[in-house]
Amino acid sequence: QFWVTVSGVLFIAAATWLLIFLTSWLAERARGWMVRRGLAGADSLPRLMRGVVNALWIFAGFVATLHYFDVNLTAALAGLGVGGIAVALAAQKTLENIIGGASLIFDKAMKVGEFVKVGDTVGTVEQIGLRSTRIRTLDRSVLRVPNGQLSSVTLESLSARDKFWLHPIICLTYKTTSPQMQAVLDGIRKLLDRSPAVEAGPRVRFLRFGPYSLDLEVFAYVHASDWSEF
Repeated sequence: QFWVTVSGVLFIAAATWLLIFLTSWLAERARGWMVRRGLAGADSLPRLMRGVVNALWIFAGFVATLHYFDVNLTAALAGLGVGGIAVALAAQKTLENIIGGASLIFDKAMKVGEFVKVGDTVGTVEQIGLRSTRIRTLDRSVLRVPNGQLSSVTLESLSARDKFWLHPIICLTYKTTSPQMQAVLDGIRKLLDRSPAVEAGPRVRFLRFGPYSLDLEVFAYVHASDWSEF
């Protein structure tokens, strides 16, 4: 009877160890898959999921061992259920940030190195973690935004622009004659048409009688990869 009991305990321990080994192997495969796809959080997310799943396997092995020795677990499991609710309520914000970070990683809402606008903040994404995202602002300060907040604010990716909007207002003096006005309109239109970077069909028109000038509007799109090229 002693060796039967020992063999049962060893079997539960071996099964738990095997499940932990398989979880670590799957986490490493998931990490490689995320690295190949260029997903942020390739180190933090698999490590977190591996730790959580391994903790569940260890808890399941402990429960199975107690059940093997005919220990009544009804009261203990009921207490764990109440305790789990309390822990979930206490860690609500943390879980919200972790789920938000996972959604950012898999939805590819933003990437490291992108120039983004989050609410009223403009900057470059430096790191996407499980709890928060680090953004380097234009004044070179570091802003850490909780991932839970990113799901409820406006997120604009400025690096994803395929072209830039050229929309200046040109002011001419009220002494401008009608032929001069037409010459300016035609000249700007020809200048835009000759530029290979400007998208076809730019619009140049008289806009309004301003308080101190005659205002012309230019509406065109310029193909450029970044602001400096534009």
